[in-house]
Amino acid sequence: MTKLELNGSIKDDFVTLTTKLEPNRKFINSFVADKNITFLNNPLFTLKASGNIKRVKYHIDIHRLDIEQNRYRIESKKLISFGEYDLTKKHLNGEIQTNLKGNMGDIKFNGDCDLSLEDINGSLRYRFDGILKPKKDFLTRLLQEEKIIFNSSPTLKIKSSGGMNKLKYHVEVETINIKQDNYLIKSNKLLLYGDFSPIERDLTTEIKTYMVSNIANLRLSGNARLNLNDINSTLNHNLMVVTVPDKNFLTDILKKENIVF
Repeated sequence: MTKLELNGSIKDDFVTLTTKLEPNRKFINSFVADKNITFLNNPLFTLKASGNIKRVKYHIDIHRLDIEQNRYRIESKKLISFGEYDLTKKHLNGEIQTNLKGNMGDIKFNGDCDLSLEDINGSLRYRFDGILKPKKDFLTRLLQEEKIIFNSSPTLKIKSSGGMNKLKYHVEVETINIKQDNYLIKSNKLLLYGDFSPIERDLTTEIKTYMVSNIANLRLSGNARLNLNDINSTLNHNLMVVTVPDKNFLTDILKKENIVF
């Protein structure tokens, strides 16, 4: 059912360990069959660790973690986690690197964190940098009831850093090109950024974009500040929209009045 390879050495109080674990996919599939999840290969987990009773370095590498659920499929091209753990102080710092590909889209992200397990809320510091490229066919199927068609695949770039007291986020959406019925909308970039306190649940956000369509060109910018525990009482926002209607669109909707722009 599972292949296990274990190698290690001990010298004085220093220990080195390498473990390879390869469970059989048929064995794993029996546990997730009710979720319609199928492992396509035998995944391989490689763990390397070295250290003593005070401090341990680790490196985890996961290969062939390819799964399928219904008509969706994900292939793991890269999934690595490594770092160091201080057993006496219960302090952890680590990094993760991931590259996933599938028929829904591609995901690539890197991140790191530093924290004490005795005080996660007070000590956590992290950084996250990711790129998400959903495929246009997947998005079109997802929004087929709204009759929205994606003419190209957008790119989402996400960055975030901070801790439980306060974190910053920055989301950038590139290459928006959609169609609904006879209407076309394009935007080279949409920005959404701000900060958030997971503990206090205070949120500030700003949005900026410029869109071109056969209805009108639109420039939008706005900001908001609120507390998620009491949105009605705390929401404070500003919004500015500049719209330039398309003359052909205006002429078409007013043709019964014989008005031409």
